[in-house]
Amino acid sequence: LALIVQDIARELNIPVIFTVHSIFWQIDKLPLSRIAAFAIRQALHWLCKRPIYIQPKTTGTLIERLLKSLTLNVASASDAVVSPSQHQLETLRSLDRNLPLHNIPNPFLPAGASLSPAHTISSISPNEPLRILWVGRLTPEKRPLEFLEALSQCPSEFIQCTMIGDGILLKEMRRRYGKLPHVLIAGPKTNNETIAAIDQSHLVALTSYHFDNQPMVFLEAAACGLPIVYCDERMTEGLTPKNAVLTDGIEGDAFAKVFADLLGDDKKRAELSAGALKVAKNFDSTKMAKDLVALYESAIRTKELEKARE
Repeated sequence: LALIVQDIARELNIPVIFTVHSIFWQIDKLPLSRIAAFAIRQALHWLCKRPIYIQPKTTGTLIERLLKSLTLNVASASDAVVSPSQHQLETLRSLDRNLPLHNIPNPFLPAGASLSPAHTISSISPNEPLRILWVGRLTPEKRPLEFLEALSQCPSEFIQCTMIGDGILLKEMRRRYGKLPHVLIAGPKTNNETIAAIDQSHLVALTSYHFDNQPMVFLEAAACGLPIVYCDERMTEGLTPKNAVLTDGIEGDAFAKVFADLLGDDKKRAELSAGALKVAKNFDSTKMAKDLVALYESAIRTKELEKARE
């Protein structure tokens, strides 16, 4: 679809701005992966009406490299390329130095919205467990099974977790961990139900590693004054030491240690919660709109100059 749009835009002599959702494909090696990759490549060639060449700097399995190359193909034919995260921008630049890259983070708050300090959590009563929320696709790259392993190491009387999402691992998660008394594997929920769950939690956790671009759940958590626990050191947007905790590792025990530390530290949780509300104010839609409009106007002026030269 993106390539069709580019073809039409080229005929109309109007610019194309391409936002890369993700270049971090993670697909396990499949049986007969070479044949599968060849079939996908031929199908893309037929659908896109052009050959899709595997870029030499891409890494991973053949299918991962093919999908990354398709993204790069679209990006290289665009007048400007937007990456919501700085770390993805740097990855794209390492794969193709000629891409016209711009870092414009996704927003969460609508223009003029205000945040209520009532969302902050200053303390947890002695009889109240730490309420943790995990939101995402239930697929291997999001590592929900690793997160459940972390929860299985936590005392059930001190921790309560809700996991929201859908995917191929849902049945396995419920089979292996469905009897944990302090874990609710809720499955898919609507956006409003997810926001409500965030509002009722004490913190949000994300276990993906070197996969995500700019997770929206971070912004949603910050807008509700919730601290964030994560393990991917490359992420930066919406994350600072004032509102988030980076674990010492990516396995379950590293998350379990952070949960235990936060459970016993009211002051630290209150500081992280207050910091979250401040961080959220940096991601309102007004700023993103201004940045995008400026980029559009610049691309249009460039096209007009090119047409005048012709």
